Amino acid sequence: MSLIIIRHFLHSVRWSAVEVVGYHLLLAAHHTILFRTVTPAFYGIVGTTFSLVYLIAFIADMGLEASLSAFLSRWTLNAQEARHFLIKSFVPTCVVWILACTCLVLFKYIAGSDVGELIGYIIILSGIEALRRPLKTMHQLIFQGHIVALTEVAMLVTYLMCVWGWYFLHQSITPAVIFIPFIVLAGISCAVLAYAFYGYYTTLPQYDTPDHAESGATIIKQRFFNALAQVSILPFSSNFLVPLFAYQFGAVYAGMLKLASNLVHNGATIITKVLNTSSRVGFAHAKNLSHESQVALFSLITAALYNSLYALLIFCIINHQMIFDWCNIHDQASALIVTLFFIILVTDTIALTYEKLFETKAQAGTLSIIYIIGCILALAIGMASEHISPVLTLLLLALVRVSTCALLAGLSLHMWRLAMSYTMQPAVFFATIIVSLAVKLISAR
Repeated sequence: MSLIIIRHFLHSVRWSAVEVVGYHLLLAAHHTILFRTVTPAFYGIVGTTFSLVYLIAFIADMGLEASLSAFLSRWTLNAQEARHFLIKSFVPTCVVWILACTCLVLFKYIAGSDVGELIGYIIILSGIEALRRPLKTMHQLIFQGHIVALTEVAMLVTYLMCVWGWYFLHQSITPAVIFIPFIVLAGISCAVLAYAFYGYYTTLPQYDTPDHAESGATIIKQRFFNALAQVSILPFSSNFLVPLFAYQFGAVYAGMLKLASNLVHNGATIITKVLNTSSRVGFAHAKNLSHESQVALFSLITAALYNSLYALLIFCIINHQMIFDWCNIHDQASALIVTLFFIILVTDTIALTYEKLFETKAQAGTLSIIYIIGCILALAIGMASEHISPVLTLLLLALVRVSTCALLAGLSLHMWRLAMSYTMQPAVFFATIIVSLAVKLISAR
């Protein structure tokens, strides 16, 4: 395998780790303290609002992030191609965002709910996030992950200082305190990322290339299938499940699920974003290498993925009581909800690597068919959730997600002879045991 690809992959891992570990550890601490500071209902409302923000941003993406990696060679070819590709890519995102926000406003008037302030926060913040997400992906694909890492960590540190500084001075937290600083800082972060990418854009060659209609049609087709695949996994995400639980089971249940998702999800997300962001970069740049090189890269990525997941699993098993205490979980039903949500998140983490592979191989059509089937089953479960318990709802969703992930693994083995590396390194095992036991002993004091 090309040493350049390996070096770039490891560079991406390092900077993704800086961003994700720093960002999500701070975020986990923030949510834990916030949950203990405000009422469960207030925390549930805040969690539901943020989930709707990221849900709309995710829908507005419409396969854009996946298309950026699949067509990396096109928009980094020269300034003209970059300009044409990015304009054609961002316009549909803006259109879908406008439509989603319009539907949200109409729902507010039809339902007659008094949540006008929260709707305003959702609209503004989802628009910023819909632009910020692909900008971060673009920087990571061109090996400028350090810009993303520094911007994200600086934004979160400043945000936490604003929120908890206000609480220290006034001993109260309102929705405005939570959302207004985040909107301002997310906007600044988006502007910084856009300016930094413009700097890269100015270094691209200025020569023109003839427009290829076939290539344009291929991009539209690929993005359409990427969008279908993305929308089809929404029923398994916390951004969908938290609003569903708020609607079906109340804000308190939603708050508990949101906190559990933030604690467990932060561990899984650190792994997901470090390795899957890096795998997107690796697959994009290894697209035209030999099959042997692609097999070696896939083995490298999946070995790191499974060793990280094994470490997370061991840590959670040893320290499960500490996690339940943080979430104020003291009954069996709530513990089962957190456990099932953990299974869904771990399965998502594994499936994401296969998704990046299918997207890079321009097989988003196959991916979308599998996910549409899973989505139909998940939506049927969501519609039936009114008549079944929260535990059974998550159990059925977990079974569907595990089944679709297993199908992706089988297809990748059949189509490209790519199999994951499941071996756990002894050093990882012993290090995880030592750290987990140390945390358990410290928390018991």
